[in-house]
Amino acid sequence: MKLFLKLSLLFFLLSSASVLAQIKPISFGTETTLGQLASKGKEKPINWINVNTDPDTWRKEKDILVCSGLPIGVMRSEKQYENLILLVE
Repeated sequence: MKLFLKLSLLFFLLSSASVLAQIKPISFGTETTLGQLASKGKEKPINWINVNTDPDTWRKEKDILVCSGLPIGVMRSEKQYENLILLVE
């Protein structure tokens, strides 16, 4: 019985490992601080993480972020921001 419990626990942990792993973020857009605007410093790319959707729901095509719409989902930035100005075309 103990062997069965150990094997069951091992199977559960191994099978759930891929579910818990995050998919590589999509690098899209740039982050510019007020100091960088004043000194014309280099902008840093923003990494976006797919939240609760299939890996192929969001993709980057050249300079465009594309959502397939199936399933409906959201993206979040890797970093938390305050006083954010988001420019979207």
